Amino acid sequence: MKKTLLLVFLLPLFISCTSSVNINKQQKRVQTDLLPTGLESIHTLDVYSDNSIIHALVSGKATDSKKNVVHYLQSQDFGASWSQAINVITVNKSVKKSKRGDDFQIAAYQNRIIAAWKTVGAEPWVGNIAMSYSDDYGKSWKALPSPINSNLSAIDQGYFDLSADKQGQFHFSWLDDREEKGDTQGLRYARLTENNGLYQWIDQQTLEADACTCCWTKMVSDQNGETHLLFRDDNPRDMKMISTQMFGEKWPEQSETVWPFNWEFIGCPHQGGALTSSQSEHQTFLHSLVWNGDAKNRGLFYIQSSANKTTPPQLTPIGDNTCSSGDIAATEHKLATVYTCSTIDAKILIAQFSSDNGVSWPNKIILNRKDSAPSHPRVIATKTGFRFFWTEWLDNGQIISKTAIIN
Repeated sequence: MKKTLLLVFLLPLFISCTSSVNINKQQKRVQTDLLPTGLESIHTLDVYSDNSIIHALVSGKATDSKKNVVHYLQSQDFGASWSQAINVITVNKSVKKSKRGDDFQIAAYQNRIIAAWKTVGAEPWVGNIAMSYSDDYGKSWKALPSPINSNLSAIDQGYFDLSADKQGQFHFSWLDDREEKGDTQGLRYARLTENNGLYQWIDQQTLEADACTCCWTKMVSDQNGETHLLFRDDNPRDMKMISTQMFGEKWPEQSETVWPFNWEFIGCPHQGGALTSSQSEHQTFLHSLVWNGDAKNRGLFYIQSSANKTTPPQLTPIGDNTCSSGDIAATEHKLATVYTCSTIDAKILIAQFSSDNGVSWPNKIILNRKDSAPSHPRVIATKTGFRFFWTEWLDNGQIISKTAIIN
């Protein structure tokens, strides 16, 4: 396999050291708790909400064995309390150490839960896809075959995502370089169906031949049963989207640019995007949060579009040019984003809200302590409001996970 030399885009070298983010003077109360992961130090974190259950998947170094493991835990009260973390790996496979931004993934539909992680591979950080599933709400776990054919088992995969649609189908996306181009990877897809307890990966295909090599992908399935996939293109380095047709049975031949920044860059920014959907007046809205690295328009941007393309996209800057690693969640009319920004002496974690379907974003709240080092936050919508998750570096080098709700 070809070895790839990438120019890594280090944010602190290209951005201002002062932040112009304006925070509300009257802060609401932020209730923060540790996520009981059962890990000594965390490598990856993913969360997924299905009805009233929040599902969390974490990987890292186990407290007892010191080995790399993958743990699952859930909350049935919107994040107020959590179940005991359990190991999802039931086969004798080593866990590849991954990192934030290339997180192991989880998705759920009723009693069925799918977890995707990585076992050992040839290249640093990436590895072979491995999967586990539960059909009893996460109480027990079994091995699930990977969608990768045996003749491609020597090819490493990474930067994947999982989503479940309203029909109970699971959708899976990932990047790999099976063509050995070296400077790009192909965006791959497979759909999981279940019939009387028999699981099968179908519709395996390449959705984009030349995608950015190391930016995470993001999938969401809307209330109409269609699935949307957000990823970073190769040239230019803008974010693109592709959406299913016929309830996931068909994909269009071409993807579409979310917003034409026309950012020309050789290398990888290690910044994917965030995506969610909402339903209003019988119309499906797609809400994207993307990062752009062009000097004239650097930073995070919120983009709203309609799934049937009846209205033109709307672009709104979020934060300032030091902000990155954002996530977004939606209820019927309310939206929440969460992201990190840099100041001269600290990194701050900011939640920002819209109560008019993304037209305005007036409310910003800091979630972390001044002396903390947050990374790659997540936000999900629940029936009681939005809940936030992130990882945080400690002075001793360990990484913990926190969750917060705003009262």
